[in-house]
Amino acid sequence: VAQAPAAKKTGSSSVLDLFPTTVKKKETVVVKEQLDFAGEKVMVQKEVEVGSAEHSKLQNKGPKKTNLDNLIEKLQGKSKKMNTIDKTEHDWGNHVKKEGLEDELNTYKKNGYMEKVKFLANADEKLEAQLKEQRQAERQARARAQNM
Repeated sequence: VAQAPAAKKTGSSSVLDLFPTTVKKKETVVVKEQLDFAGEKVMVQKEVEVGSAEHSKLQNKGPKKTNLDNLIEKLQGKSKKMNTIDKTEHDWGNHVKKEGLEDELNTYKKNGYMEKVKFLANADEKLEAQLKEQRQAERQARARAQNM
């Protein structure tokens, strides 16, 4: 009787090692920006995919500001503000990077929980519709039988 080869056990296997074809990293560029959130200056670093709409928008931004332009902007008090949703998104992104959850989240995003929930909900709806039709047919059959 042939036995299956024993699986290798590694102490620290990443999701990329487990599912090499499902996780693909795309080329990114880091964009740094200083924003104002609740009176505090927050340095935001965003990784933008090369060739994405956001990347092309940043490239077409026009001439770069000089230090004098930045100084005038500070004196006038016109700094970009960050809202709570953007700050939360920024904090979540930092947490994911700090904990090393990017690969795991990307892997489980595909065919993940939400898709399964949608599938099961659709299946339940179809089953309910079939059962409803069956009950209605039974009621009609009983009504015909009583009328005769």
